[in-house]
Amino acid sequence: MVIYVIGHKNPDTDSVVSAISYAALKRELGVKNVKPARAGLVNEQTRWVLNYFKQKPPVLIQDISPKAKHLMTKKVIYVKHGDSLKKAIKLLDENNIRMLPVLQDGKPVGVITLLDFAHFFINSLKQDYKRLRELVQTKVLNACDKRITTCNVEEPKKQVMEKLLKSKHGSVLVLNNNQELVGVITKTNLLKPVDIEVILVDHNEPGQAVDGIEEVQVLEIIDHHRIATFQTSQPIRFINQPLGSTSTIIALLYKSHGLQPSKTIAGLLLAGLTSDTLCLRSSTTTSEDKSIAKWLEKLSGLTVKFFDENYKKIALAQQEKALQSSILDLLKKDFKTYTADGKTIGISAVEVVSFDMFFERVKDIEKALQQLMIEKKLYAMALLVTNILKGDSILICQAPSQVLDLLPWPELQEHVFELKGVTSRKKQVAPVLISIVEGKPSEGSGFEDSFYLKKRV
Repeated sequence: MVIYVIGHKNPDTDSVVSAISYAALKRELGVKNVKPARAGLVNEQTRWVLNYFKQKPPVLIQDISPKAKHLMTKKVIYVKHGDSLKKAIKLLDENNIRMLPVLQDGKPVGVITLLDFAHFFINSLKQDYKRLRELVQTKVLNACDKRITTCNVEEPKKQVMEKLLKSKHGSVLVLNNNQELVGVITKTNLLKPVDIEVILVDHNEPGQAVDGIEEVQVLEIIDHHRIATFQTSQPIRFINQPLGSTSTIIALLYKSHGLQPSKTIAGLLLAGLTSDTLCLRSSTTTSEDKSIAKWLEKLSGLTVKFFDENYKKIALAQQEKALQSSILDLLKKDFKTYTADGKTIGISAVEVVSFDMFFERVKDIEKALQQLMIEKKLYAMALLVTNILKGDSILICQAPSQVLDLLPWPELQEHVFELKGVTSRKKQVAPVLISIVEGKPSEGSGFEDSFYLKKRV
């Protein structure tokens, strides 16, 4: 059994370091075989953080649905093509099984079952019953059924199930990339629990989860976003706190167990905390975040200022690259979806040190937003551009007019809005768009009055 700790698609720094840090905590608490993972490529900031702490990126898993290798019986009982039928019959009887793969140089050339034996003996003994002694010495290759059903170790469970249903022998032989037999899957295997379990960090929405999440057991969810989670088959541990980062929550979990993270883990958690709170300047920052940041500073020997200075350098370098490359690629780098009233809203985010380049290419950005809306079948799509030096943002938004008309921010030009003091997608932008689509103001957003005023107009 392996337990993967994994964040959302298009992972940010908080998502990645939370996976690494929580996996480390679980191992320290005695949980075996817990591994951090990521559901997408790391961004430049996260890559810098991992390199600084000499950490390899967590394993990339873009589809966590069970594969053939997770379902199969690995200890396969088989016969070689030159073995006798006598040996095959003995193996079937001793192991109480119904089928034996027939291998030649490690590769399956057929399967043999009791039914195959019966057909072979009946056909062979029609004329001469004295041949029975000779027949049991016959090579299994001459009696086996060469019409076999196979799959690769990486084939998804759904495809394996389809093959199993069509299989004449009620089994699928699992092969590696060299076409060698490594396992067998029967209907019994499908009834056994899959040896993959998952802990989700930094999100709880199906739309943001790694593909195939519905096919594995979710053990825990640790998050600081709105609750929009999916159903689970049994009770789970669900921690959701209104803090500035998931890294803060994990640091608190260390404290609750009376443990101190290592110097490296403390540094990673501080990196995640400062990333998600804009180095404690974001409106999502709480007193708890500030307190935990001081604790992590002492343990790591690093400071919030250190990360602030380096994140600004990275943002500047990325800004210069951003609009020189495909805008569509830029939108997909930090892209999240939200569901409201059965409709899907997409919001991308990018951190910069100046808005100038984005104002120069607004039309190109609008076209890319429209393209992504079509590709992802979105009701609305927006890009939040945050100036990490000023703590302000602009929002470039493509949406139906009834949505755009109700946005509470000043419109600088068509589809471009000025968001003074706004830095958080999850707390200050997503709730507003969701509330407009649902037809009700977002509680605590501060825009209730303007919402009703605009709606009446």
